Amino acid sequence: MIENELHKQFNKIILVISPVVMRVGRVAKRDGLPENAVYPRINSQMSDDEKKLFADYIITSDDHNYIIPQILEIDKELRKQY
Repeated sequence: MIENELHKQFNKIILVISPVVMRVGRVAKRDGLPENAVYPRINSQMSDDEKKLFADYIITSDDHNYIIPQILEIDKELRKQY
């Protein structure tokens, strides 16, 4: 959405980030590709640091952070605003 400027159509942007190695593994499994075929696709995309500039909230999807508590915290903050 950010790379295609579709983010401008939304009031808030929630970015989900995860380590590149984890992303590569997920995409390779999902698409049935070898991992080395996934890296060029990921490397052609905007970096997480660049995307963070557009994000109002960031969810970290990795082996150390639970996703649901992050979502609940964002929901709590958004409910205060609206």
